[in-house]
Amino acid sequence: MNCFVCESLRDRYEASAEGWPDDAKEISERWYNYLLLRQSEGRTIVPDKYGMPVMAPLVVNWPDKAADLRDELLKEAYAAAADWRTELEIEILSDEDKEKLKLTMRYISQLKALETRDISDQSDYDAIRWPQPPALDGLFPIAEKLAGEGEGATA
Repeated sequence: MNCFVCESLRDRYEASAEGWPDDAKEISERWYNYLLLRQSEGRTIVPDKYGMPVMAPLVVNWPDKAADLRDELLKEAYAAAADWRTELEIEILSDEDKEKLKLTMRYISQLKALETRDISDQSDYDAIRWPQPPALDGLFPIAEKLAGEGEGATA
């Protein structure tokens, strides 16, 4: 089990379904505070070879991080297009909104085409050329924030 447990609550842990961890190690309050401080600075807590908690660099799965952002951008784009698609199906979509839908669907296609499997580190992640969303009055807040941060947006 990877967690902190408080000795004063041992009776409750032992009475629970999970029980008291077999591998529990006592640490000082000072060490506990140090670990939490470093964790808040972007590091992670792992056991050393003796099972004691120590700090380690946070391991980032860069392909997953990029895929997660791409999925958020796709979710945002699909939500923007949903009403237009419905209106198109029932033949009440205006010509202006048809153009917005077309731009949004092109954007969705560009996002789907992004390959994230080969991203191996921070520099690869930062070099991703995210497609620009259509300029449609705040319908793409995540994408607009990403473009505003200058994270590899394409024209």
